[in-house]
Amino acid sequence: MKFYSDVDGYVTAIRFYKGSRNTGVHQGSLWSSDGRQRWTVTFTSESPSGWQQATFSSPVRITAKQTYVVSFNTSGDFFYSDNFQGVNNSPLHGTAAVSASVPDTFPTSTISRNYWVDIVFSSSQ
Repeated sequence: MKFYSDVDGYVTAIRFYKGSRNTGVHQGSLWSSDGRQRWTVTFTSESPSGWQQATFSSPVRITAKQTYVVSFNTSGDFFYSDNFQGVNNSPLHGTAAVSASVPDTFPTSTISRNYWVDIVFSSSQ
């Protein structure tokens, strides 16, 4: 998902919603808008389904009005819903759903699906 913040702040974790048939090791990534994979985190101690969260070892500072992309890799089925139109929950704004067919590559295909990946954000450290 592409997103930006109205204020400077910190991404402390990545979350995704896991269906019961989504198996294997999952890795979350935070990308800069120019396609550089800047930070990664591996999900551990996952439950069989529901929201999963992986916390960065140190909070990741993001800059207001800069676009970032949050993604996760999966080797099994993944949960999604159609007709994603973005979301505005100030100070965060999810502007588009994006996907990539090759793991560890920058998601560039804009689509109308919501893959239920999110960040945990704080405006202070």
